[in-house]
Amino acid sequence: TTSAAGAGLASGAAQVLAEHPLDTIKIRLQSRALAFDVLEGPRAVASKALSEEGVSALFRGLVPRLLTYAPVKSTLFAQYDFYGGTPWAGALAGGCNTLLSCPVDALKSRVQTRQDTMGWPAVMRQMYLEGGLTAFYRGWLPLFCRDVPGYFLLFGVYDYGRELPQ
Repeated sequence: TTSAAGAGLASGAAQVLAEHPLDTIKIRLQSRALAFDVLEGPRAVASKALSEEGVSALFRGLVPRLLTYAPVKSTLFAQYDFYGGTPWAGALAGGCNTLLSCPVDALKSRVQTRQDTMGWPAVMRQMYLEGGLTAFYRGWLPLFCRDVPGYFLLFGVYDYGRELPQ
C-alpha cells in the first residue's frame, strides 16, 4: 500500500544514515582481501581510516546505498502489505527483495573496502567489466537464505507484538 511504501522509504533512509559509518568499519574488519585485518579492532580501523583517508572514508558507498536502500525498504513493506501482512508475506517480500538489495550491497561493500578515492560510478563500471551483471549478484544465495527466514521472523514478531494487549 501507499502508506506502507512511504513509511518504508523514510525508515530505510533513516536507517542508512544512522548506520553507514559503523557499517563501513564492520565491512573493513570482515575484509581479508586488504590490510584491514592486521588492525586490532573497530577503534583501530576507524582511527586509521580517519587519519589516512579523512572523514569521507566512513561514508564511502553512502550515495548508492541511500539512493537504493530506501526504495528497497519501501518495496519490502509494500510487498508485505500486498501479500497479506503475515509472517509468510514477510518471507516472500524478503526473498523478492534480495533481487534489488544484492546488487546494492555488492557495490557498497566494494566501495567501502577501497583505500583510494575511486567513486562509486567508477567502481560500478569496474565490477561490470570484471564480471558483467553476475558481479552484482555474488553472494545472492546466502543473502536469500538469510532474508527469507529473517523477514519471516521479523514480521512474525512484529505482528505478534501488535496483537499484545496494551
